[in-house]
Amino acid sequence: MKKDRGQITAEKAVRKTRKQITVVVLIGIMLIISDLVMSSEQGIAVENSYGQLYLIRPEAGGDNGHLSLKAEIEGENGIYEKKINVMLEPYVDEKTDKEAAQKKEAEPTMTEEENYEYSLRTFADTLNSDRTVKKVSLPAKLETGEKIHWEIEKASRSNSILILIMMVLISAIMYRERFSSLKKMEAANRASVSRQLPGFINRLVLLIEAGMVVNSAFEKAVEENLNVLDELNKGATMGIDAIKYVLEKVEDDEFKNVLEKQQKDYEVISSRAEKIYAKYSTKEPHETNAMNKVMTWYGINMKTMMDKSNSKIAELLLQGTNMGIIEGRKLLNNKNMDKEVHDLLQEFVTMQEDWVEVLKKYL
Repeated sequence: MKKDRGQITAEKAVRKTRKQITVVVLIGIMLIISDLVMSSEQGIAVENSYGQLYLIRPEAGGDNGHLSLKAEIEGENGIYEKKINVMLEPYVDEKTDKEAAQKKEAEPTMTEEENYEYSLRTFADTLNSDRTVKKVSLPAKLETGEKIHWEIEKASRSNSILILIMMVLISAIMYRERFSSLKKMEAANRASVSRQLPGFINRLVLLIEAGMVVNSAFEKAVEENLNVLDELNKGATMGIDAIKYVLEKVEDDEFKNVLEKQQKDYEVISSRAEKIYAKYSTKEPHETNAMNKVMTWYGINMKTMMDKSNSKIAELLLQGTNMGIIEGRKLLNNKNMDKEVHDLLQEFVTMQEDWVEVLKKYL
């Protein structure tokens, strides 16, 4: 089965950017629609009759009306300003509900500003106490006698233009940076080559001194790394397959979670092996062949036919994991591999040794 090595090409970068821009545009459209809906909320008509302001309820069957007001109260200690948002429910022909007006006297401990704020809140709360009143007057004075000057706050404008500009800017930035991942990968590859070049040249020189021509020596050095990566990837894919087969038989959720984590570790190792392999060859690393997969599946089914306990499955996996450790240790004795390949192989062996200790607990 052909696998994606995770290589980033110009074509993949363009496709990825196109998808990202599509997502940004869709989100932007949804935000614009939401903003238009919110900004189109029904306002409240205001009528000025001989200096007295009235709020006009929305027509029956309509939506609630919203309005922002600013009240300026002329108190003993100067002018107190307060912004309040009011909501008027639609007009009804008959009074359907009566709410007793609850008027609470301000507590003596309240400051002057607290008294004003309390009075304005009380007014806002009682606006819908009688929806049969079409025109709701704004009080010119507080009950305590202070004059109130009302101003209608300008409705907030739609943010659709701003959202559209942001959407275009983000899309433009994404388009400009569409090859940034490719450039980073190329820079990382160059750095990797620079780190491994001295060791590679040393091995090349030794092979040439041993009598090989340059082409043969170069091919030999590359071949050694490819062989190690092939064996490493075969071990990782064999572990992936074995765990996949036994997971069908595991009934213990806790043990199943443990095995899924082990399988994930094998998948990570295999993916990293493929990425390193691509630096040496255009081909793909070897995997477990079809015959070995069939034999593994058959062996697991036969050995678990009568016993599907956690202990039995852990025993089978321990046998396979220990074989992987032995093969990995043998490969580590090859001193001619590049450091990046050696480090991945060492990590693979260590990972399997750690999983041996985990699996032992289920014996």
